[in-house]
Amino acid sequence: MQGNKKNIEWNNKEKSAFNYSPIVDYKNSRHITIGLMDKLCNFCDALKWSAESPGLCCSNCKIKLQSIEDPPEPLRSLIFGENITKSKSFLTAIRKYNCAFQMTSFRGKQILHDKFMPTFMIQGQIYHTAGSLFPVHSSEPKFLQIYFVGNDNSEAEFRHKNIPNIDPIIVIELQKMLHLHNNLIRSFKAAIDSHENEDMENLNIVIHAERVTYGNHPGRFNAPSVIVIQLS
Repeated sequence: MQGNKKNIEWNNKEKSAFNYSPIVDYKNSRHITIGLMDKLCNFCDALKWSAESPGLCCSNCKIKLQSIEDPPEPLRSLIFGENITKSKSFLTAIRKYNCAFQMTSFRGKQILHDKFMPTFMIQGQIYHTAGSLFPVHSSEPKFLQIYFVGNDNSEAEFRHKNIPNIDPIIVIELQKMLHLHNNLIRSFKAAIDSHENEDMENLNIVIHAERVTYGNHPGRFNAPSVIVIQLS
């Protein structure tokens, strides 16, 4: 079979992704072998393939992108492996850590799925839903509510209870980072602190999602920058 596979010519390229054939040797086909991406742009230092046009990446230096800043600590060290053991533990369970710190839940107007497939489709509008800022009916805080517990160790305990098998030390370090650098969390906490003597059950959070930070393009998908608490 392997010998026959190498001899079969890949003639029909149109919509070939929808007509995959296991007997065609796509990897070594002369139609898609384009060499290594090792050509350096003289202007922006982008790596390109040899057949790419000179100005494809930056239009011959007419387009200049800002450098991507490193994430704050300890996230930078965890991602780039400065502590190999700690970083490996974090990267192996990175989805669990993401769930432990999530503030909203994903929802869709109509979710279609097949019981035999691990994927789903969304039709219509999608949403990121945030619950109440404080637990209701004396229940324990979860997800967004955990940010307002006010004690690092208690926060870590609740996160570990919701998402087990994560390192509590890493959790505490990431908590401190988010409280220090995440503007949305800081805005929430500032708004709550300014109304600490009021009945919180009668307060609503209003997020003006159409606002953008100063100097940014209105079409950019940046996070809401204005949060207002209003009395009901």
